[in-house]
Amino acid sequence: MAKALFINWKKRLYYACFTPFHWLMRKRYGEAFFPKKAGKPKKILLCNLSALGDVFLSTFAISALKKAHPNAEIALLVSPASKVVGEGCPGVDRIHILSPWLVPSDSFLKKLRKYLLFHLIEKRKILKELGSHSYDWAINFYPFFSDVIPLFLRVKIPVRVGFDALGYRTLFSHTVSWERGKYLTDLYWRLLETVGIESTHKTHFFSPWIQIPRRPLPQLKEEYFLFHMGSATPDKDLPSSFWLALLEEFQKKDHQVYFTGKGEEQYQLIDAIVSDPRDNLCDLLSWEEFLQVIAHAKGVFSVDTVIVHIAAAMQTPYAVFYQKTPDPDLWRPDSERGLAFIKREEASAHHIHRKDERLIWVDDFDPNQVFAKVEEVLQ
Repeated sequence: MAKALFINWKKRLYYACFTPFHWLMRKRYGEAFFPKKAGKPKKILLCNLSALGDVFLSTFAISALKKAHPNAEIALLVSPASKVVGEGCPGVDRIHILSPWLVPSDSFLKKLRKYLLFHLIEKRKILKELGSHSYDWAINFYPFFSDVIPLFLRVKIPVRVGFDALGYRTLFSHTVSWERGKYLTDLYWRLLETVGIESTHKTHFFSPWIQIPRRPLPQLKEEYFLFHMGSATPDKDLPSSFWLALLEEFQKKDHQVYFTGKGEEQYQLIDAIVSDPRDNLCDLLSWEEFLQVIAHAKGVFSVDTVIVHIAAAMQTPYAVFYQKTPDPDLWRPDSERGLAFIKREEASAHHIHRKDERLIWVDDFDPNQVFAKVEEVLQ
């Protein structure tokens, strides 16, 4: 079952215990807050408390929603780390910020502290904030456990849309079944279909960010490649030795390479690799400058993180390296201009459905093999 991808037996038990409670909630609120048809919205709230890449992909919905409902206001509900995606984004009228309390990598005490902070302070604040805007629709793009779903009902948002893989799925007015073997944007589009967005609007299903004309940054060389060696999940990252060896292969052909990244740790790692400090762009770019350098790059090389999704959306060639990424199908863009490298030892465990010539099986991430394959594609 698709739900098994995210739900272990403990969560299943938790959901089962709360199902009668959710049923009573549906009976209490009635048809007004569990409508069969979505109707025409005046205000739409798009929610995704995940990382930058997921939130960027959520913006694909904005243009399609604006095409279907041109007079509707659109707001985002995102985490503090992802608000940069919404700031200045065409079509976004306002942004709400909420810190998710559940971060699996946190210690028990840290989770407890965040949980108490969320329920004692932040929840009251966001309830007041959302309630003051009287949203008609709330579309939750986050496919994992989220505490915001009951909030949508508390502030009386009549149409609440989300995936049925979530614990609070019975509190949605409209649900979409989770399918494996799909890229995340394919699943996001299905959320829009369930509220009546017609297939004719799918031509507008792209991020407004990619519509903005972008000039090359004057301080960069005219032709260059980008390396992005870090992600929000350290387990996905490859060793510095891999990036150094790959850089040397590019330099043999006189290719210019710039490194992007975020955080002091990544800055220091890149600084130890590059011979010219001007090639280290870590923490030196604004969000819009980050988009600029991706748009004009000859190619992007990265672990599984936001830059891959942006490159695919902008039709910039890219190569992505999947290591310890649950369900690579979910995060692998369906782009003819991209290559995906994944270890054979991990592939069998992930039950990959989308198998094509752009998916390259390897025993290990060998810089020579990567460069040879990239040269073949570029030619």
